[in-house]
Amino acid sequence: MNWINRTLYATAAAAGLYAGVSTLMARGLTRSTRIRPEDTPATVGLAYESVKFPSRAGRVTLSGWLCPPPGCTDMNDALAQRWVVLVHGFGSNSADPTTGMLGLARDLHDRNFGVLLFDFRSSGNSRGNGSSAGYFERFDLLGALDYLAERGVDRARLGVLGHSMGGAVTLMACSTPGTAAAVVSDSAFADLWLMIKRAQSGLLMPLRAANPGMEIMARLLYGIEISEVSPARSLALSESPVLIIHGEEDKVVPVSHARLLAKASGSEFRATGATSGRIWLVPGAGHLEAYRTATQEYARRVSEFFDAHLTAGVPTGLAQR
Repeated sequence: MNWINRTLYATAAAAGLYAGVSTLMARGLTRSTRIRPEDTPATVGLAYESVKFPSRAGRVTLSGWLCPPPGCTDMNDALAQRWVVLVHGFGSNSADPTTGMLGLARDLHDRNFGVLLFDFRSSGNSRGNGSSAGYFERFDLLGALDYLAERGVDRARLGVLGHSMGGAVTLMACSTPGTAAAVVSDSAFADLWLMIKRAQSGLLMPLRAANPGMEIMARLLYGIEISEVSPARSLALSESPVLIIHGEEDKVVPVSHARLLAKASGSEFRATGATSGRIWLVPGAGHLEAYRTATQEYARRVSEFFDAHLTAGVPTGLAQR
């Protein structure tokens, strides 16, 4: 009978180890480092209003900056204009200097757009105790769009530009008709599982065996459904106008993700970097470097895209809360 006991002990130990590793991996999805913004829109010469609003889920209060379009001294007049929501990436904030977020806000403002910048949960000045790799952040963006709509901005005049994880969130959150009129995704991943498996390479490849356990633990402990964090799947079902931007030299989110997003959007992808339709690859740009690498062209392409799609009409199928 000793061999039976040893087998049971070994099985229990293996199961415990597997559960422990799976739990640690799931917990990794929620870890984030809060970096508070050191600058404000005033740093780049923009007037702004500090605002707070709730996420659409989780009772989390989010912080942001509302920058009215040029020449609008009355906020009611400003809210009748076109607006763009800028969305930062993982472990960053609404004044991210690496991305050039405030400079981009200024460039859009100079082209007659109002701009809302806000911090995701557990980022910048927003509340929260952990991130979710884009799963719950979708509802943060929806909360920002709800806030503008409730203040009187026509959703047909609302655009969104998201960076990295923020780009992935943008593609997912805005796939429902009427949520926003047009979206731009910069350096987004196509599917969270692809990013997880990419990180599990080389010496870490054995961790892939714990992926089923991580999926279960993420769901049970944190309410995160990993398989639902798939911008490519959302984009394939979306009818929203989209512009996908990606640096050709991106080592964090490989350009293959842009290829998958392009395919999902129905646009052709040209490996030369030339683009057709709604895809733009930026030569020489790494992760989140597109704006700083080609500042003027970036601002021109993005503003022309929003010029073409942010109208005064009422979007069909207005998104419900």
